[in-house]
Amino acid sequence: MSSETNNQLISLLPQNWDLPKAIRRRLGQQAGRQRCMSAENHLLLVLHEPPTGAEISFTGRFFWRRPEGSWTSNCLGDHIDALEQHLDEFDFLLDKLEEKELIARTADEYFTVIEELIPLHRSAENLYLAIQSARESQPEDLRLIDCRDQAYEIFRSSDLLLNDCKAAMDYAIAKRAEEQSRYSFELAASANRMNTLIAIFLPLATLSSIFGMNLTHGYENRFQPFGFFGVITFGLVLGLALKYLLLNKPVEIPQPEVFDAPILNRKPNPQENADP
Repeated sequence: MSSETNNQLISLLPQNWDLPKAIRRRLGQQAGRQRCMSAENHLLLVLHEPPTGAEISFTGRFFWRRPEGSWTSNCLGDHIDALEQHLDEFDFLLDKLEEKELIARTADEYFTVIEELIPLHRSAENLYLAIQSARESQPEDLRLIDCRDQAYEIFRSSDLLLNDCKAAMDYAIAKRAEEQSRYSFELAASANRMNTLIAIFLPLATLSSIFGMNLTHGYENRFQPFGFFGVITFGLVLGLALKYLLLNKPVEIPQPEVFDAPILNRKPNPQENADP
């Protein structure tokens, strides 16, 4: 292995960290997945910064527990408070996404929340597993229990929020599809009424056009030109009235039939009520 590669491996951890070689040899050129490594009573937590937005890349954070029980980190300071601060950052991002979910109304808005939540949910799950492994490795460290419980709450809350967003998005899509279906049905019903009206008057209009029917009614030379404009106005008013009656008439949308689910005559199993 070249000296440049060795420098890359060492640069992941602070130079003043006196970790066993067994732990350093398990680190690659990148932080890798979130995990817990222990050797010679030393413990190293390899975690990731909380993802923001829909980013896929991650930055590693390292938390080292010495054999005497003191903690330090590469970027958040000393003591186990650094690990608690790391967990608080996940809580803060999760609270922001919950606020976005509360005000979301459309499928696009829910999808935006889901897009940001999925990386956070995945990272929270691996975070919990890593801290749980650290808890099992150091059972005497009681503060790790609180960190483990907080990490589980973060993972559980992100899982519930993700399921809620998916359900709400599915509902928004289904509701929109139902509205579009109702609108399409109303348009089809209006078109059907219009076609019926055209079918009634089509033969009369066709015969009048063919034979050029101009009947004498006695008003040819009277009230001119007001008679002509009166007929035009009457025709327009009659057309608007027909339009109102045809397009504004409520449409009865057929409801799907509801069938009762068959009841299965299941005989009781005597072994079900038997004492174990």
